Amino acid sequence: ASAASVTSLADEVNCPICQGTLREPVTIDCGHNFCRGCLTRYCEIPGPDLEESPTCPLCKEPFRPGSFRPNWQLANVVENIERLQLVSTLGLGEEDACQEHGEKIYFFCEDDEMQLCVVCREAGEHAAHTMRFLEDAAAPYREQIHKCLKCLRKEREEIQEIQSRENKRMQVLLTQVSTKRQQVISEFAHLRKFLEEQQSLLLAQLESLDGDILKQQDEFDFLVAGEICRFSTLIEELEEKNERPARELLTKLHFELDYEPAHISLDPQTSHPKLLLSEDRQRAQFSYKWQNSPDNPQRFDRATCVLAHTGITGGRHTWVVSIDLAHGGSCTMGVVSEDVQRKGELRLRPEEGVWAVRLAWGFVSALGSFPTRLTLKEQPRQVRVSLDYEVGWVTFTNAATREPIYTFTASFTRKVIPFFGLWGRGSSFSLSS
Repeated sequence: ASAASVTSLADEVNCPICQGTLREPVTIDCGHNFCRGCLTRYCEIPGPDLEESPTCPLCKEPFRPGSFRPNWQLANVVENIERLQLVSTLGLGEEDACQEHGEKIYFFCEDDEMQLCVVCREAGEHAAHTMRFLEDAAAPYREQIHKCLKCLRKEREEIQEIQSRENKRMQVLLTQVSTKRQQVISEFAHLRKFLEEQQSLLLAQLESLDGDILKQQDEFDFLVAGEICRFSTLIEELEEKNERPARELLTKLHFELDYEPAHISLDPQTSHPKLLLSEDRQRAQFSYKWQNSPDNPQRFDRATCVLAHTGITGGRHTWVVSIDLAHGGSCTMGVVSEDVQRKGELRLRPEEGVWAVRLAWGFVSALGSFPTRLTLKEQPRQVRVSLDYEVGWVTFTNAATREPIYTFTASFTRKVIPFFGLWGRGSSFSLSS
């Protein structure tokens, strides 16, 4: 019965390719085990399609040639089975009798790994060794083998279950793909009809747009002609001034070029609550303490700014801003469109109707579409702001040294208003013409 059990176990660890006992067993993707050498030679046999992956010799599932996984646990099982086969074979050949003494073998010496009869056990060379009955000695190996077989059978069942689930999942996917295919065909039929309708609608809109474009072109040509005429008049005026004698030109021009002094005052209705205005409305100072100023649509609520009381709709005007940044901070000045945003964040750039420069401690910036830091000979303490409404110039110069700071070019069509901003404790400015 023991020999039959060992033979049955040996059959469980045979290689399906060579039918012999597994040597260097490896496991492939589907879970079956083979000798490494047998499987390597099997993969070298070319199939009908050279680009297809090889298939398992047992279940015909495809596997990757480079995905062999050594099965060390199974290798140990094979080794133990071979050891039991050796013990069983020795016992059967001599009818379980000791070849030296002719006595039946009952014992196993664990030190020398030998099977012994009673006489052998009593011999001096084994007297001090650890002895066990044959069945007791084989029991741990049997237990290990049964555990390994249990694990292998469980893994095989799990792989079969995974295969079953995957087959069901694939069937579901195939059904979903078929349903999706019908949906796509139906949706594209509706889409084709919709696109044809949209094509007709858009072609009609384009025909109407042709007429609108021609009309706008005529209006644009009219406006451009007017601008060209205006610039021609300005060019003639400047050429006439250029012909004047140097003394007259310097007396007349002397940088202001017929600019009228603007007597402006600050409008408290527009002032941010952190700005303190003087009683004569000619001076403003920044304060971290909020003033008790009622909110109204004209007042700035986030940008600490204030506007002049009166706007400008034509002519040439100039005014001087004296700045005090002794304690740090910054001062912004220029002109803004009358509809400039006064609530929320104020973007200081021409696209938002703001043409201004900012003076801070140590540098001056022109607030164009992208702020530009300017290089000046010295930091201005007084800045002259000059506005030519018709030409569209907003010019900033150092009022003390007459050094040019920056000039904006714009096309004014609406009222513009002198604009001022402060930030930083103790920062202030005052106005003069």
